[in-house]
Amino acid sequence: MGFIWLSILILCSGLGYLYALKMRSTYSMYILKPLTMALIIWFALLTDGFTSSYGVWIVIGLCFSVCGDVFLMLPSDRFLQGLISFFIAHICYIAAILTETGGSPSIVSTTILLILAVLYFFILKPGIIKQSGKTMLLPVVLYIAVISLMLWEAVGIGQGIVFSAALLFYISDAVLAWDRFVRPFRLGHPIVMVTYFSAQYLFAYSILVI
Repeated sequence: MGFIWLSILILCSGLGYLYALKMRSTYSMYILKPLTMALIIWFALLTDGFTSSYGVWIVIGLCFSVCGDVFLMLPSDRFLQGLISFFIAHICYIAAILTETGGSPSIVSTTILLILAVLYFFILKPGIIKQSGKTMLLPVVLYIAVISLMLWEAVGIGQGIVFSAALLFYISDAVLAWDRFVRPFRLGHPIVMVTYFSAQYLFAYSILVI
């Protein structure tokens, strides 16, 4: 199957998930979320993802992301397990970016990302303690650190598609954390999923252009 047709399938599956979300069809959501990610992994594999170190790390990161998706979909609260899965996924994406040569982010970019990370943690902190106690503070700190590092590395690589993927993932997780720990809002979940699927697709597509 060509890249264009597979991209259309990914789009249809992702839109199907959003429709299932609107209709509150839990069964359909359980099918379409991992299906969309499976199609994205298939796309990555069609790019001969295992012929380069960059591609291998991206594919592994996508697989750990699916694990994170499954944990977050379960009826029982598996947020920590999902957090760990996505933490590993971000480590894989960082490893992929590090296989490529690129410049270093500017001091301005570094400062902005550092301020955002610290500020966001302190915004989330009261809600984290209220919901999960202080035991979740360290995992959240580590997660914010790793996703900020991923975005920082993506700035340095100088590839627009990689930066876009990392930025969309950063936004997705920021909205998810706000919706969970600060204040839920109606469009929270759709925004999370649109940015999430887009980020993962761009990471897979980046194998073609790196």
